[in-house]
Amino acid sequence: MATSYIKTYRLKMEKLKEYLDKQFPAGPVTVKEGEDDRYIAEIPKDLTNDQLNDIEDLRESHQQDF
Repeated sequence: MATSYIKTYRLKMEKLKEYLDKQFPAGPVTVKEGEDDRYIAEIPKDLTNDQLNDIEDLRESHQQDF
C-alpha cells in the first residue's frame, strides 16, 4: 500500500475517489480528509506522474463547481 497526499484545492473528494477507483480496480482505495487542506489517499501503489497530471486536469475541469 502507498499513501498519497493530494491538495484539496478545487477538487471534490468524490471525484478523486472515482478516479482512483478506476486506476486501481482491484483496490483497495480509501480517501479521507487530512490536515493542511489535503486528502489522504491509501492506494495499492504510488501514483505515476501521468496519474498526478490527470488529477490536476480533474481539478481544473471542476472549477465551476466551487
